[in-house]
Amino acid sequence: MELRLTQRDLDCFKEFLDLGCLTAKQLVNLSLFPNEKKSRDRLRRLNQARYVEYCPKPYLGPGRAEYVYYLNDKKISEILSLLGCVRQDVYFTKPSAHSPILLHHLAITDFVICVREACKQSGIYGAEIIPEFKQIAGRISKLKKTIAQRFITTEIIPDGLICLSRQKEDRKSLLFFEIYRGTQTIESGERSIQHKLEAYITYGKRGLYTSLSDLFSYSFKGFRVLLVVYSVSYLEKLKKICSEIAPLDLFWLALNEDITPTTLFKPIWHVPGKEGLKALVKVGESR
Repeated sequence: MELRLTQRDLDCFKEFLDLGCLTAKQLVNLSLFPNEKKSRDRLRRLNQARYVEYCPKPYLGPGRAEYVYYLNDKKISEILSLLGCVRQDVYFTKPSAHSPILLHHLAITDFVICVREACKQSGIYGAEIIPEFKQIAGRISKLKKTIAQRFITTEIIPDGLICLSRQKEDRKSLLFFEIYRGTQTIESGERSIQHKLEAYITYGKRGLYTSLSDLFSYSFKGFRVLLVVYSVSYLEKLKKICSEIAPLDLFWLALNEDITPTTLFKPIWHVPGKEGLKALVKVGESR
């Protein structure tokens, strides 16, 4: 029996084009399905109709193993036609088969989804988000083209870039973000981590971030770096490194488990050198 595509299917295709690959749970977090069972069931049907393919998500432990879904390249032309897109405007790529890269990609996507949903729930904020892996308009990714080339002397490519704006205001905030899943110990990678943090400091001192105005049509006067950390011990050690080398307000750290669409803008952020937890936006600016 031929599959009849629904508007929700098309919305899923748009998200796959935007984010590359997704799990059933991530599609639920994007409000496309009410629960994971319905998400998995529909993805199974889309796979049977050859619209999507899947690979196992690297997994250790009890419970149900997950799959990572992505668009079938053989169906891309049909999908783009349904969405009204042109093939040369889309750069299609399959997820990496290398476990650490794929897991890091999914962690970045989780944070991107969280930011998008937080803005939607607030009714106040909007965000333009460019994850490092994002491919746009058949070119090298916007992030790599416009940032990595400017980072030649600082040797750094962020996990992503956020331009946060507030409705009815011209003001925008520039936020870089880095995901630290704790797959290596701080001790073994401390020098490389410190080098990357120092690169951000250099980037700020040289005012190189001002060249990003062409991306967001705004003249930024500074930026912050959000460090999303997956363990308390990693958080404490990163705070120590940041407090020793960084200017105030440059690095903002939070535990991944504390970050949700309802808490993102609330006081969950650690700012080295400051007492207590801080909110990402000024008090009174978020609902």
